[in-house]
Amino acid sequence: MALSELKKSRIKRADEWKQFRRQFLFTQRRLADIVGISRRTIQQVEGAKITPHPDTLLLFEAFKMKHEANAEYEVTETWREELKEKRNG
Repeated sequence: MALSELKKSRIKRADEWKQFRRQFLFTQRRLADIVGISRRTIQQVEGAKITPHPDTLLLFEAFKMKHEANAEYEVTETWREELKEKRNG
C-alpha cells in the first residue's frame, strides 16, 4: 500500500471511530475499556497516527455493528471472550 493510500485509510478509519463514538456518546476511555485497548490507542487511531492491530479492528467492528443494530446486550468480559472465540474459531 502506498504511503498516501495508508494515510487516506487511517484518516477514513479515524473519522469512522470518532463519528461512532460521538454518535453514541462514548468517551475515549469507555470505548477503550470495551474494546480492550488503552485510551492512548483510541487517541492515536482517531488522530490517524496508527493503524490498529487486526484483532482490535475486529473487536471494534463487532461492537459497532451490534450497537448500531440497537441490539440489547451487556458489554462484559463474556462478550469479549465470545468475540475472541469466534475470531479464533
